[in-house]
Amino acid sequence: MKNNKRYYIKTLLIVALTAISCEDYLDTEPITENVQEAIVPIEDAADAEAKVGSIYASLGIDRVVFDPITNADGQTDVAYAGGDNPNNFQQDEYRTLTTNANVLRDWDYYYNIIFQCNLLINNVDDVADLSDQRKREIKGTAYLFRAYFYFMMTKLWGEVPIVTTSVTSINSENFEEIYADLFPAKSSYDDIYNLMVSDLDYAKENLPVCSDQNSLRANQGGAYAMLAKIYATWPGGQDWDKVIENCDLAAQGRALVDTYDFLWDGEHEANSEGIWVIDGYNQPLGGPRISVNIFFGTQYKKFDTPSHALYEAYVNENDDIRRETTIVFSDEVPEKYPNEGDYAGIFESVPVVPWSDPYWSSDHFPFPNKFRIVTRDQNLYWFRLSDILLLKSEALVRKGQLGPAETYINMVRNRVELPDVTFNDENDAIEKLLHERYLELAYEGHRWYDLKRMVSSSEMISILQSEQYRDSNGELVPLPYVGNLAEYKLLMPIPQVTLDVNPNLEQNPGY
Repeated sequence: MKNNKRYYIKTLLIVALTAISCEDYLDTEPITENVQEAIVPIEDAADAEAKVGSIYASLGIDRVVFDPITNADGQTDVAYAGGDNPNNFQQDEYRTLTTNANVLRDWDYYYNIIFQCNLLINNVDDVADLSDQRKREIKGTAYLFRAYFYFMMTKLWGEVPIVTTSVTSINSENFEEIYADLFPAKSSYDDIYNLMVSDLDYAKENLPVCSDQNSLRANQGGAYAMLAKIYATWPGGQDWDKVIENCDLAAQGRALVDTYDFLWDGEHEANSEGIWVIDGYNQPLGGPRISVNIFFGTQYKKFDTPSHALYEAYVNENDDIRRETTIVFSDEVPEKYPNEGDYAGIFESVPVVPWSDPYWSSDHFPFPNKFRIVTRDQNLYWFRLSDILLLKSEALVRKGQLGPAETYINMVRNRVELPDVTFNDENDAIEKLLHERYLELAYEGHRWYDLKRMVSSSEMISILQSEQYRDSNGELVPLPYVGNLAEYKLLMPIPQVTLDVNPNLEQNPGY
């Protein structure tokens, strides 16, 4: 047994493992009987604030900016993979392997953030030089982030392990006691969703109310918005009354900005529409600095190229306002983003981009225009009002209240000068709401999850397999890879390296 303990401890320290893959707390020092000495989880108030800041600062990396767009939009009719990364091609073409590097980094990163949240939740009450109010705010922030990343994980992988403790000492004496925390098995959907609700109930009671400025930090509105999403998504337990209730609470004090483009132009941050927004450069909270170069510019072939399907959806809807905000073509760039100031060197090769592409011509190549702030100050909307208005409309439809539901979709449409729609029945309403969310929320990380929530698995597959693009002759033809999509692929595989070191974890079916 002693040898087994030593083997698992060594494996744990070498491999970035699920819940404790935080390199700040685990290293690969030579293995001894006392492998990892206990650390002081939080030394003082300054250390606690630094740990909160480290969560915010970490949000600017690929796992939070790039991967959520790839996972939710790049796998759908919003975007093609773009770029040159074979891991992204796998995801885009519905042939993701258990060794996919993007999948592994997301799994590890999300548990890394959860570990940081657990450290604060478990230990901040013991910090002597923090006020009780500030302790509650810090815990509320940690609970909100923990719920958010568990929600992301359930949407990507389904049932995943719950880890709520922060292991700060690993040795042969305590290994059996902490074994279940180090090598956790999957938890049920109900257990995960109940944990998220509990976390958010604490957050909504202990975080500041949402305001224009507070939208850039953890706040009550973010908790209410996430509760609405959770009750709309809960497998086998959707509660549309609670969706409506939490949508109303999330919307308190919020208003749609008058001009859709203001949300991304960099001149209207801390606006009335944001509910929970990741501030691209919020120095008091420690960051993050968010780079958009992976989407925007001609230095190399960019990722998540806008699809023909998305572009033509805007054209067919006569939705010029949202099209121009969401997609910019290379031949439009010289006028919109001249090669000077902040944009000097960003688009040196336009209108003809210096690469070939199977879907678009080099002299009319699209970029996602919601990622245009090249000074690394781009904000990310995790929740904003139009999303919540459309979700409330969806909930009212599910309750048979078609007339009231029309009010909220038309608020969103009228902002971009589109006419009202009417709902003939539930199926018609859901189809129109799904389409509206497609146009309104493209490149904000919603499409994959909207399809999973709003239609059956078979309908989702049918929608994605019907995607077409225009060939060199201008004819609409099917994408060559859509036949790869199968129902089991609506969940990601658990990374193989994680399975290799965790004997209690089972792979998702089909992989």
